[in-house]
Amino acid sequence: MESPATGWTAARVKWVVGVLVVLLVGGLALAIILDARTGETARRFDMLDRIKQELTPHEDPLLANPGGVYNPAREEYIATLENFLEREARAVGGVLEAQTRFYIARAAVDHVLANPEMFDRTERARWYQKAREHLVAIRDNHPEFPLNWPSLASAGAPTLTRQFIDWVEKNVAWEQKHLPQARPPQGPHVLVLRTDAGDLRLRLYEEEAPERCAELLRLAVRGALDGRALVEKREAGPVSDAQEHSLRLGAAATRELKPYERARLSEIAALTQSGGHVPEESRNVILHDRGVVSLWHDRATEYDEGEQLLFVVRRSPLLDYDFTPIGKLEGSESLATLDRIFARPTWRDDPETVSAAEWRGILDYLQVPVHVVKALVYDAQGVLVEPAQGEAAPGRAAPTAEEQKITGLKADAYRKDPPPRHAAPPEEGAGDPGREPDEDKDGGAAEGADGQE
Repeated sequence: MESPATGWTAARVKWVVGVLVVLLVGGLALAIILDARTGETARRFDMLDRIKQELTPHEDPLLANPGGVYNPAREEYIATLENFLEREARAVGGVLEAQTRFYIARAAVDHVLANPEMFDRTERARWYQKAREHLVAIRDNHPEFPLNWPSLASAGAPTLTRQFIDWVEKNVAWEQKHLPQARPPQGPHVLVLRTDAGDLRLRLYEEEAPERCAELLRLAVRGALDGRALVEKREAGPVSDAQEHSLRLGAAATRELKPYERARLSEIAALTQSGGHVPEESRNVILHDRGVVSLWHDRATEYDEGEQLLFVVRRSPLLDYDFTPIGKLEGSESLATLDRIFARPTWRDDPETVSAAEWRGILDYLQVPVHVVKALVYDAQGVLVEPAQGEAAPGRAAPTAEEQKITGLKADAYRKDPPPRHAAPPEEGAGDPGREPDEDKDGGAAEGADGQE
C-alpha cells in the first residue's frame, strides 16, 4: 500500500510536469507570436520601401528642373504614404512610423518648392503645415529616430528634426510677405499706345519699378515709342496649360516694317540687344498674368532692354522671375485689342516660308506688324502729359484736341484692317505689297511721327 508521503510526491511531480508542459506550450506559442510580429513588421517595412521605389518621382525636381515642374505623381505618392501611415505604420509605431512621417514631410516640401504655378499663399501654407505636423510628431514621439539623435547635429546645434521644423516655419513667414502674386498696378500714370489695331491702355507699376517706369514714361512723352511695331508672337503650350503667350513691341528699327516684308523683318530679327538695365524688384514680386506688360530682353541675357515691351496674352509662368513687369492693361477694350493682334498669322502659318531655311529666324513674327501710331501719357487727373520744351523727338505725332484728356479717347480711332497679301508679291523695294493707295495717306501721321521719309 502506497504511503501518504509517496502519494503526495507523485501528485507534486504530476503538477510540476503539468506546469512545465503549460510553460513549454505557452513559450512555444509566445515564440510563434513574436516571430509572427517580427515578420509582420518586416512586411510593413517592405511595403514602405515599395511605395517609395514605385511612386517617388524618378528625378529630384529641384536638381533636374531648377525652374520647377508640376508633377501630379508627387500628390499620389503623398496620399499613398498617408494611407500607409494610418493603416499600417501606426500599428507598429517606432522607426517605421517615424520613417513614414519623414517621407511625407519631405515630399510635401518638395511639392511646394518644385511647383512653379503654386503661388497661392494659402495653398502653399497648407502643404508646409502638413510637413510641419509630421516633423513635430517625429520630434515629440520618436526619440529613437536618427533625425532626433543629438550626435548627428553639429556641436551646439538643435537636432536635425528641429532644424527642419525651423526651416519650414521661416519659409512660410517669408512667403507670406514676399511671394510673387498677381496684383493691379497703383501708379498714377496711364500709358495709351494707339495702334492701327486698336488702343492698348496700361497703368504702370510705379511703386514696384519706379526707375524703369519713369524712363518708359519719358520715352513715351517725347514720342520715342511712336511708329514702333508689335512684331513677335510667342506661343508655348496650349491655352489650357500655357507656358508663354506673349507679343513683343520692337525697337526703333521696326518703324520701317511693312506688311509681308520678309527680307527687312529677317534683318531685324537678326539684331542683338546691346546693353540693358539690371532688373528691378518687380521681376520677383509680380506674376505674369493676362494683360501684364514687362520689359523685354534677349534670352541670352537677363538685363532689361528698356525700350521694348512684352505683352502677356495668357498666364505665362515661363516669364516669372525672368522678365520685369512694368504695367498692366486696363479695360476690356485693351484686352480685346491684345487678342485681336495675337490672332494675326505669323510666318509660321505660311508653308512657303516654313519650308525655306533662309526664313527660319522670322517664323514667330507677324506677317502684318501692328504699328503704334502714337503713344500718349496721362496723369492722375487724366490730363495729357506734354514734353518739356525741346524734348520732343523729331516727327513726334501731335495729339489731337480729343486726346488732351483720356476721357476723350475713342478706342478704335486709328484701327484699320490688315491689307491682304498679294498672290505674287513684288520684288523687295518695289513698294508696300497689299497696301491700298490711300492707306499711305491714312498712315501718314504715324509715318511722320517716326521721323521716316
